Amino acid sequence: MGVDAINLSSSLSLIIAQRLARKLCECCKIPDPMSPQLRHSLNIPNESIVYLANEQGCNYCNHGYLGRTGIYEVMAFTHELASAIVASASLNEIEAIAKAQGMKTLKQSGVEKLIAGITCYRELQRVLYF
Repeated sequence: MGVDAINLSSSLSLIIAQRLARKLCECCKIPDPMSPQLRHSLNIPNESIVYLANEQGCNYCNHGYLGRTGIYEVMAFTHELASAIVASASLNEIEAIAKAQGMKTLKQSGVEKLIAGITCYRELQRVLYF
């Protein structure tokens, strides 16, 4: 963007990425027979029930979806991150520092919504491109 690294690092306090995903209808969502390989790749415990949208829908929803929910990636901007930017660290190095300080990625946040039964895997694929 053409902003000097020192000006950038001294100006930031928080960085947020967000996506909106459709919420499953509580009245008609159905269990998802997710494969064990997919569960393993997403770190979803076998005992957790995940859901799908009921494509027929019900009297309350639009094809199994009702409303939207936010999926967020929040990176608190710390002195360590500011120092990394000033030192021209790579994107991978900055991301590693942020994750070590507790940042949850969009994917992790989306999987939490999946496990909680708020949204489905197909919707996460649509909004997060995985």
